[in-house]
Amino acid sequence: MKTVLAFCLLTLVCATADAQSSRDQRKDFVEGLLKSLIDSQLNRGRPAPDRDPPNRPPNADLQQAQAFLDDLAKQSGQLVNQLRVEERSMPQLRPLLADALTIHADARILRDDARSVRDERALKNSVREFDRKWRTLAHRLKQIPELGRASQRTIDSITDLDTSLSQLLGIDPQFDRNSLLRLSSSVSTSIGHLNQELRYQLHRNPNRDQILTQGFQLRLQASQLVSLVDRADYQSIVASTQSFQQAWKPFAARLRELNSERIQRDMLEIEQSLRDISEILWLTAPIDKAQIVQLTQTIEREFDLFLENVSLAQLIKLNQSQNLIQRSTQFHASAHLFAETAERSQNLNDLSWDFQVLEVEWKDFLVEARRINLPAAQQQIQMIQRSMNILQNMLNLRPQLDRRELLPVVASADDLSDRLLDTGKRLIGNSRSYPGTFRIKFLNELNELHDSAHQLHDGLIQTKSESELQHDAEHLIEHWSEVKQLVTQLRQQDQQQIMQIMAQLEPNMMKLQVIFY
Repeated sequence: MKTVLAFCLLTLVCATADAQSSRDQRKDFVEGLLKSLIDSQLNRGRPAPDRDPPNRPPNADLQQAQAFLDDLAKQSGQLVNQLRVEERSMPQLRPLLADALTIHADARILRDDARSVRDERALKNSVREFDRKWRTLAHRLKQIPELGRASQRTIDSITDLDTSLSQLLGIDPQFDRNSLLRLSSSVSTSIGHLNQELRYQLHRNPNRDQILTQGFQLRLQASQLVSLVDRADYQSIVASTQSFQQAWKPFAARLRELNSERIQRDMLEIEQSLRDISEILWLTAPIDKAQIVQLTQTIEREFDLFLENVSLAQLIKLNQSQNLIQRSTQFHASAHLFAETAERSQNLNDLSWDFQVLEVEWKDFLVEARRINLPAAQQQIQMIQRSMNILQNMLNLRPQLDRRELLPVVASADDLSDRLLDTGKRLIGNSRSYPGTFRIKFLNELNELHDSAHQLHDGLIQTKSESELQHDAEHLIEHWSEVKQLVTQLRQQDQQQIMQIMAQLEPNMMKLQVIFY
């Protein structure tokens, strides 16, 4: 008995030690990323702030700004530590942890800049950018119901400090006007396409004129929103957005009764853009129960089409086709059950739980379905995945790997790594200042970096599996580390030009490392 007890205690101690070692490694990893991010942004060629003359104390407003920034640097660092702990049990927090690292790096750089400027107004542009980033991150974090209370309190503290600093500098709340303009224009264009489809499909509908009039009025409202984005203040844009959403909801409910697949697809595009607009404006997107029901019905319908596109002969050709049949049966049953729950349930928590069960069945099915090399079937899979993603967003459930969010990050890495390769060829390719072996090695690594970024980009577009994306991301991160080591061996004038591009690439690579590490 003593031997068994001793063995159990030893096992427990070893497990605890392994867990502590893993936590320490993660902490060191995050701190290393933060240092690299800060160093890269400091070396990005930002203009040096004007220095104060000797013995000249800062004015009262500048002293207050410095105090706010000191607290922002401390509080944002505390948030990073809190999220680092929480992401152990919520891996879906990793992209937001990466954003929090960026916020902390920006706060520390701003804090240091504030100590060397003559006038607090010299900080305004940087504070505007900080405010925009922070408000977006705070809104997204607040949408996670499982987030710990300590983290929520820290978020509130940072928001209060950010608001006070912005008011001191006379800065209005900042939001991404460019993205808002793109999305509002997309809504306006999509409603125009929807109206054309309605004219075609409703030629025998007795309510045709009334529906078309509603659609025309909504197009006018969408156009008015587009015109406001460039010039209006935040409150005016919010009021116009909410007015449009209120007018859209009964119109959408009416269109759902038409039971047209093409009309419903147009509606999905519009409603996704409206959710994106709500996030940019830090609004909680209203949950439309009717839309949830429609999406579940769309998933069922698209899945039935998938089954119709896969013939018995094609199934027989597949190795272990019984696995696909089993996963298909399980997902079909879960989708039908979720559709029934969505129609009768009034409790969103129940829906969220049932959706997570459905999502597990979907991922299991995808493992088998990706083996079917049939364009029509794969198109059906992409349609279902899109509906699953929309449902997930509506229910405030963040995926562990958000492909839609990751795509612009990887697309930027693809573009910047291509620019880095071109710059490397121009500066190093034929330079006699470096040994031939070094030139070959450096250019090979730059080429591998770009190829791996491009491969990850293609993988996201082609909806590769998560394990395949993990492999591609690790390959990209490995070559990024190699390039960073080699850059330290360049001449100063060449290094500066290369580092300009790498500093732009650093935040993207930091985010990928946090997500995939």
